[in-house]
Amino acid sequence: MFIEVLFNDPYRFFMIFLIVVFSICLHEFCHAWAAVTEGDVSLRDHLTLNPLKQMGVMSIIMFLFLGIAWGSVPVRKELLRNRKSEWKIALAGPAANLLLYLIASLCFLLLCKWLNQGNMEHIRTKNLLLAVLTLGVYNFVLLIFNLLPIPGLDGWHILKYFFPNKPEIKSEWMKGIMAGVILAAFFFIPYLFKLGYMVMLKPVQLFLQ
Repeated sequence: MFIEVLFNDPYRFFMIFLIVVFSICLHEFCHAWAAVTEGDVSLRDHLTLNPLKQMGVMSIIMFLFLGIAWGSVPVRKELLRNRKSEWKIALAGPAANLLLYLIASLCFLLLCKWLNQGNMEHIRTKNLLLAVLTLGVYNFVLLIFNLLPIPGLDGWHILKYFFPNKPEIKSEWMKGIMAGVILAAFFFIPYLFKLGYMVMLKPVQLFLQ
């Protein structure tokens, strides 16, 4: 369980907690901002980075103990301008994670170049490097995971825009298939993290050669 990290490595525990909470809150903030600009003014109170508003107490507790977290923005579709609005709102959240990933990648690359010049002696510098790496990896994972075409995720809403006539998940057969897809997606998460570390570290290796 994720809570075990607290006793083995407190710095890593709180670093991951703060990074994930901030990333999810920014993700949901961008959903809310896009929704407000598309007509759903009822979400103005979601234009905040407050985790209690964007995630809720249960999500925060689940993350502290199990490492599983989520956020939500209750969009009122009847207030939106048109059908394109849903696609824009769904894409806004992953766009925030993409931005954080790109910023972290650039900062990580510049830090590694600086450290490669003999500035690695201070422990604070190493902790900063680890924090930037973690920010990039976790936002890469959040980006890819949220774009999966699974009900409840942003990728599903984006898919609905391009394929409006796709079958609804109403039959027991379709529900069973989607349940299997969701389980497979969670099984795939460790590989997403491996891919995240690779896309963060490989450019540095190439750049410093």
